[in-house]
Amino acid sequence: MVTCHIALLQMAKAVRWDTIARRFPWPFHSDKIVLRINPPRFSAAILRLRPGAEGTLPLPLQTYHHSTTGRMHASSEWLDWYALQSQSLLRSGGTWCGYYSYGSSISDPPMVKIEFSIEESTDEGNSELRAEQCSDGYGTFSISGNVDWEGLSFRGRKRYTSSFGYGDVNGVRWLWELKLTPFGLIGDWRNDSEIARQHGQVWLWKEDWSI
Repeated sequence: MVTCHIALLQMAKAVRWDTIARRFPWPFHSDKIVLRINPPRFSAAILRLRPGAEGTLPLPLQTYHHSTTGRMHASSEWLDWYALQSQSLLRSGGTWCGYYSYGSSISDPPMVKIEFSIEESTDEGNSELRAEQCSDGYGTFSISGNVDWEGLSFRGRKRYTSSFGYGDVNGVRWLWELKLTPFGLIGDWRNDSEIARQHGQVWLWKEDWSI
């Protein structure tokens, strides 16, 4: 969980810096492309968080205990609350957007028009997650993969279904490994043939957080 949140902060910094510092549009020329979107307002995400069982937001450092190994663990109240918020966000529908990075920098337009559908699986605790006709600077793409609700993770692929003409990307696909958080989906992307090599990070959030 800590690693996931570090990645989230890194992407938030990259998105913030890139949208402020960029003075020229990306080298893409199409009226179908959104050149940039505002970073999400975390206040919008925080306001939708629901209180815990006692009517308050539990704190991650509120209750800790030593295990037999001598390590410290977050309270079950916090972990249960965190999982519920992360799961309910993905199940809430709506339109998503976001960016992907190359290392620590963002050089491509955002991903937009992402509307997820969830197909419950016969495998308890898992679901199929799909989105069609999504769009970025290269073309339209689909997202498909598996959600592990207990593990708060998504593993799937982004696959281009058409090209806007800036390079032929039709059929190109990337492996995504993301974590579910109360602030969206965050993780990394890589080539199927180079699983050990991470190309960059992915962060998706609800579109209305950027308004």
